Amino acid sequence: MPPKPLPAATLKPNQSKKTLIADTSGILLGDKVYWNPAKLRNGHAAILGTSGSGKTQTLKAIAHELPSLFPDIKIVVADFHGDLELPNEVCYSLDAESPYGLNPLVIDLDPKGGGPDLQAIAVSSILRKSLKMGENQQGLTLNAFISCYESRGIFQKDQSTWTNVPPNFADLEAELQSRLEDGCKDSEKLLLKLAATLKYGIFSKTQPSINFPLVRFDLSALSKVPGLTRISHKCRKIIEINKI
Repeated sequence: MPPKPLPAATLKPNQSKKTLIADTSGILLGDKVYWNPAKLRNGHAAILGTSGSGKTQTLKAIAHELPSLFPDIKIVVADFHGDLELPNEVCYSLDAESPYGLNPLVIDLDPKGGGPDLQAIAVSSILRKSLKMGENQQGLTLNAFISCYESRGIFQKDQSTWTNVPPNFADLEAELQSRLEDGCKDSEKLLLKLAATLKYGIFSKTQPSINFPLVRFDLSALSKVPGLTRISHKCRKIIEINKI
């Protein structure tokens, strides 16, 4: 039996030639490809590619060109490999010898979404994920953070106290040690869970000024020390939640 004939085509390719006009108001990323986050519904972007495909150079190009689009922009780079150096940058290397660190407990002063309680919730959530804590350990961490704030005279319901000098992880360690001496065995377990983080001390040092057009945090030293990958991950998340 011969095959049935195919039905008549109802859609036909457009034979007319169209002239595409490129929008050159953004950052040139490649052949006639421009990127302007101000013209996108979502300004976030992801750069994907194999090793050697140009991801690092693309990131550096974007950071270098963004001020031409937004003259008042402040750029903060979290550099995990130490290869994102740019002209006119201010660079802070975060390692065991550095006088600088990051303070996860710096408070977001937004009256609608900030304050010590919300900051404590955010940081304890990061610690739970990165250190694989249970619910009880996260709860103890959250409670200890709030006690640290209160020891500095900072309270969620009193916004005038939010500008007080915030505690850091040295305060957290002291608070857990105090609770351990009072017989809290769970504090001992939590101190063991936090041992590497507290020992390295990045979150117990002075947070540097970022009041510059371009700031780079060099986190490459963390990847060179076995067991500090999680601390490096926590640094990235803390840069995000602190809106640095």
